[in-house]
Amino acid sequence: MRVNNLVHGFVGVVVVLSVCGSVQANEAQKRIQKMSEKDRRALFTFTMKDEKCGTVTRTFYQGAVSGDAFWNVTCTNGRSYVVEVMDDAEGSTKILECDVIKAVGGTPCSHYSGAGGDSVASKYS
Repeated sequence: MRVNNLVHGFVGVVVVLSVCGSVQANEAQKRIQKMSEKDRRALFTFTMKDEKCGTVTRTFYQGAVSGDAFWNVTCTNGRSYVVEVMDDAEGSTKILECDVIKAVGGTPCSHYSGAGGDSVASKYS
């Protein structure tokens, strides 16, 4: 698992995720949700650079637990990951490969709307 900071800029999109003063209900997540899918893929591609992800081809919001948001991303390297966007002033992230989550907990990473089964976020609720 790797911890990253989303405050850094990324290709073509300027996002300020740090918050002055008190943190209000995961400000980083609020900004990510307002982005277009194209901008979210660019943001997560930048975030995933140390994972040798290549380019993020899909993002999927799983939900939130205790203020932390869980996103799934699929990459051109053929792997999928969970990105936890923490409810802190920096918009810190934790990244874990979906294969690792499945091996440890036996739970698939994500499901599209309408698909059955548990999500990673539901394991924390």
